[in-house]
Amino acid sequence: MLQAGEPFAAPEEIDDWLTKRLRRQRRLDRHPARCRYWFIVDEGAIRRPIGGQKAMAEQLSRLLRVCQLPHITIQVLPFSAGQHSELGGSLTLLTMPDRSVVAYEEGSRSGTLFEETDEVSHRQALYDLLRAQALSPRDSEAMISAVLEGLTDAIPREARPVAEEQL
Repeated sequence: MLQAGEPFAAPEEIDDWLTKRLRRQRRLDRHPARCRYWFIVDEGAIRRPIGGQKAMAEQLSRLLRVCQLPHITIQVLPFSAGQHSELGGSLTLLTMPDRSVVAYEEGSRSGTLFEETDEVSHRQALYDLLRAQALSPRDSEAMISAVLEGLTDAIPREARPVAEEQL
């Protein structure tokens, strides 16, 4: 995925980005008292086969494990929601220790941090709209499970990802 986003990057750069991304992802497994994560994932992200069926199955299995954690909520924004404010980009809202909120919008090549109250409030309203358009957490989990099941059925048994419970 990183290579697709930056096809001219050197392998060392890709490795560095991957290392940083994996380091950030480890934060999800910790449960600090004040940290909550709420993700809205476009349906295309769970259906578009990136890296092959086995890699997708591993990623979807990871999503299902993560959504079981008490401090994490995942919602899928289904194709049926139609157009939405974050097509082609992403929106991150961060509540700081002093309870102030900042917003970060990112496109394929750049990002912008918003700290001004009016700008942040506007993006909070956009996020609220996305949450309303998304499936419930339970229905999102069911959709991810169904996509995973379809992938797993297509992977030869010997090549399927090993479930953590089997380790």
